[in-house]
Parts: sequence; C-alpha cells; structure tokens
Amino acid sequence: MNKDKEETLYAIMDRLDRSRVLEVLESVELTEEEPVAPETAERIRRSTFAKLGLALGDMAVRGEMPEEDSYGEHTKETQGNAAGTSVGSHADTQSDDVPQRRETSGLLGADSASTAASRTAAAHVPVMDAPTVHEALTSRRRRWSRLSGRGKRYGILAAALTVVIIVVSLGSGSPEVRAQIRKAIQFLPGFAAVQNTQEQMVQYVLPNPIVKKIGGGQLEIRGFSISDKWASATLVGNGIPWIKSFVLSNGQGQQYMLKSAMTSGSGGEWTGLFYYQGKVEAAGSMELYFEMEDVKVTLHLERAEQAERIEDFGVTDTHHGISLTAVTKPAADGQTKLTLVPQTPKKLRIESYGLASYDIIKKPELKSAGGETVKMEQDAVFPNKNELYYRKTAADASLGYTLEVPEIAAIRKPEFPDQQTLFTVPIPAAGELVLNKTVFVEGFPIDLLKVERMPANAQTGQRDSIRIDFDMHYDAGAAESPLYMIPDYTKYPELSGCSFKLNEETGAMEFMVLEVPAGAREYKFYVQETHTVVRGPWEFQLQ
Repeated sequence: MNKDKEETLYAIMDRLDRSRVLEVLESVELTEEEPVAPETAERIRRSTFAKLGLALGDMAVRGEMPEEDSYGEHTKETQGNAAGTSVGSHADTQSDDVPQRRETSGLLGADSASTAASRTAAAHVPVMDAPTVHEALTSRRRRWSRLSGRGKRYGILAAALTVVIIVVSLGSGSPEVRAQIRKAIQFLPGFAAVQNTQEQMVQYVLPNPIVKKIGGGQLEIRGFSISDKWASATLVGNGIPWIKSFVLSNGQGQQYMLKSAMTSGSGGEWTGLFYYQGKVEAAGSMELYFEMEDVKVTLHLERAEQAERIEDFGVTDTHHGISLTAVTKPAADGQTKLTLVPQTPKKLRIESYGLASYDIIKKPELKSAGGETVKMEQDAVFPNKNELYYRKTAADASLGYTLEVPEIAAIRKPEFPDQQTLFTVPIPAAGELVLNKTVFVEGFPIDLLKVERMPANAQTGQRDSIRIDFDMHYDAGAAESPLYMIPDYTKYPELSGCSFKLNEETGAMEFMVLEVPAGAREYKFYVQETHTVVRGPWEFQLQ
C-alpha cells in the first residue's frame, strides 16, 4: 500500500464517530484489497464493530424505514445508533449518490480516479453532532420509555461492512503516517465539530450562517467548507421543498454540483448534508445556485482556523476525565453562538448537555458579570445538542460572562462486545420471585429486587415476558450515577425489545419489562449500554 493511500484510509477512520457513522456512511465498493489472513480479519472485525458500538451480530440488510415511530422507542435495530435520524411518520430520510463536477460546458462524468475516490465520499463528511426530531421525542420526562423491536432493519450492513473493509486494508499502518496526518486540528463552523486529520485539511469555511428568504419560507446555509479534495455543506430548510442538489460557481466560471448525501426532516422542515468529491478552486466570487425560483446566494468564505489542540479554540474545563471546550463565534442577528466541543474517554459518549427542554438533567446557566441570568436559545428548527445562542449587551460585553454546565447525560459502552456485563435472572414458573441480588455494571452496583413472570396472552398479542424491579442506587451527590441500561437484543434475535419506567424526578429506572423465550426458566441479560448522569460543574469564563 502506498503512502497516499494509507493516509487517505487513516483519515477516513479518524473521522468515524460511533454515534453518527450509521447515518452518514453509505455502501462503499473498495478495490485492490490486499489479502488478509482469516484470523487477522476476524480480529480487525471485532475491534471495528467495537469502535462503532455494534455487537458482532448487529447487522441488517438495508431496507425500508419503519412505518411507525413510537415515543421513546428503542429497538434492537437502532441500538447501534443512539443519535438517530428522524424516521417513520415523524420524519423521512433520503440518501443520494455522491455528486460529480460540472464544468460551464455541461455536466461531466467523473474520471476513473474521482469515481474511485467518490466511493468513500460519505465517510469524509464532517460529522454533525445534532439531535433530530426523533431524538427530541425520546424525552425522559415521559413516565414510560417504550422499547419495541418490531420495526424493519435498515442501514447497518453497509456501514459495518464498509468500515471492516477499510480497517482490513489498513492492516499494518505505520505510526509515522498517523503522526503526520495529526498535525493540526480545525474547528468547522456550522458543523458543530472539529476535525483532526492533515489528509483532509480544510482551506476555507463559511464563518457565519446565511439565511435566504424564499417565498413564505427560508433556506439556511448553516455550514460550508472547501478542502483540496472535497467540498461539503449543511443546509436547513423551513417551509420550502427539499433540495437534492445545487451548484457552486467560482469567479473563474467553474461550476461544481453538490448533491445530497443525507437529508432528514419532518413536514416542511428538513436538514441535509451535501457533498462534492474532488478539488474545488476557491477563486473570486463564490456563488450558490438553486433551482427553486432561480435562487442565488453569495458565499463569503474565510481561511479555516486551526490549532494544535482543541483547547486552543476556547475555554476548557475538565471533570472526571471529560473535557469540554466552549468555542464562541459571532452569529447572525448580532447573536453569539457557543459550541461545546467534548473530549471523552473511549468508552463514553455524551448524550446531552441539558440544553433541550425535555432533558431531565440540570440545565446550564449563563450569567453576566453582575450575576444576572442571560437568556440562551437553541436553533428553533434543527438544534445541535452542543450549541446554544445568546446575545451580548454593551454593558456586559467588556466584563464577560460565566457559563456553568452542572451535569451531562452520558452513555457508557464496553470497548469490545465480548466485554459486556452479563447477569442471569431466574424466572419463576408463575408469579414473582424476590431476588435481592446485586450486580455490577460499568463499576456501578445495581440491585435486582424481584422478577415477575408475565404469561403470554393470545388475545392481546403479548408474548412471554418478565418484569424486573431495580434499585439503580441513584445518588445525587455522586460524581456519576447510573440511570438505566439497555440489553443487547442481538443475543435473542427472535424476541422483541423491552420497555421500562423511569423515576420522573431522577430519571433512574424503576423496572423493566422484556420478552423472554417461551417457557424459559432463566434470562441472560447482556448489557449493551449504560446511561448515566455525570456531574461537574464545568465552568467557563467567556468574553
């Protein structure tokens, strides 16, 4: 494998994010793969699936989206994708081919080199750490979280196989290459993310969003970036038709068509990732052309800011091994946009910062130097869970502000699927059985109080199930407390999901109901992931 190819593959791997990879990756056809011994391939496969947060059997053929979407639904089809895309009756998702370059003389097909490169286009798209309509509906304020496994599977196979092939191709990557491609870190406005690979260094970015009124609706160009190998954009529409493609034109008359890599939304509100694979000449006046009503938008791009460390982009505070960096940038309408950029241990992912109205954890607070509370807002259409907006006043701007993030909601997953916690629950022939048994999950003691058999009911369609009562040992004074845990459904592929009841004040699970094999006298509970609350506070002095 030559050096360029190795750098490119490493760059793809460095861009992977466990919470979003299943949303942005599409099927990829890679050629010229080097032979790998079966035992090596299996080892790489296991570690790759662990990186994605997938069980080894958690693969499904891409198909239709579920026709219905329940509040708080957590299915065995979606357990590898906690961030989730909007699906079912609340939202739709579309995925299109990777765009190709168009010259002024007309649309040209990509040559063999760009075609091969475009096969990995979706893996290059900067990851957006954004909640969706579906995520907003999964409120822990609800007394019940329904976990149903009856939806159709989709999306996982292409993503999982793609990454396995990439990792196998890397094989014995050299430390020298990895060191070279990690020379700089860039913050990407509009994507709520940083990237840290030299191979995909961004030259130009859109510093602030652009909002264009179109009829009775509006189009927001939330983010735009250009590198020497690709261009990408995030668009948000409100009250306008979905966009499948648009054209970027530079001052030299060269045109490039960006097509949708992923679009999701509900009703008249949608958001999309758009992508062009290949070199874009950022010269002269840069303009975007959209088919609807002959809309034209002028881009004012700036050189991308870069640093050696994430901490160099803003104020950083660290608690319990979790670092948050507050990055502030001017936004539209005189507001300031603040992005929280996390650095977390390998097995932990941040689910929420408490910014959303439905979050049960303590809310962040922003105060002026005089101690007055400053109003914070999130984007009204598609908020990123780690972004907020506030408005500075002339009196307070010179003295600064203090942001406090008291708690974060986190998800802990074992690094490898075979490291999952396993405990066995005996099932009585009838009625309930007192257990009073303590198990340890991710180091947290959790009591199994009792188990009750719930027989199948042909009239209601209920299958054999059990109810397990828990004491999660919630401690408001602890640095971290477990809230609830999700079983690994792949261990029982013939069964459906589960449901559980959360305490309305603490968010800790009180009991869980889940299906079991007919006539079973015990249930082996494999813990796929554990949801916790981590307490700081993280404090930031902002100017």
